[in-house]
Amino acid sequence: MINGHAALFTTCLLLLPTLVGAQGDDTSFNWKFEEGNKLMEEKFYNQAAEVWKELVDTNPENANLNYKLGYSYFNSYNQQAKALPYLEKAAQLRASASYGGFNTAGYDPFDPKETNAPVEVDYYLGRAYHLSGDFNKADSQYQKFIDETDDKHNLYDQAQLGLSQTANARELMKDP
Repeated sequence: MINGHAALFTTCLLLLPTLVGAQGDDTSFNWKFEEGNKLMEEKFYNQAAEVWKELVDTNPENANLNYKLGYSYFNSYNQQAKALPYLEKAAQLRASASYGGFNTAGYDPFDPKETNAPVEVDYYLGRAYHLSGDFNKADSQYQKFIDETDDKHNLYDQAQLGLSQTANARELMKDP
């Protein structure tokens, strides 16, 4: 019996560093995730992008992290061009069937375990395409956003305006 307790005690001691290390990684991720969200709330997008980039590098298949990085770059004062690949990746990875027009079916932007991107990724991807001059892709993303939301969404009118602007831009570019 004593040998059994000694073996159990030894096993626990051997596993303790592994468990503590795993918790440390999770704690570090959670802390960085919270810090990135706080920086975004304060509109410190360049600083938030640094945090999100570090997290995306460790988890590149997380749609939520890609969205937050793309959104931060998009809203930064000097790094907008970097937004497109991250917004594209987030839109590609997004499980679109699971959310309603307001993401009320489960998306939580403040939950570190959230791996999906919000419906807004389609709008911001449309804006990024729009600003890069790719009007066809912009129209496609604006329309996708409009189709997936309802007219009460705060970006719905902006997406419709984006469609009008791309149509107008095409007309103006016919005769520069």
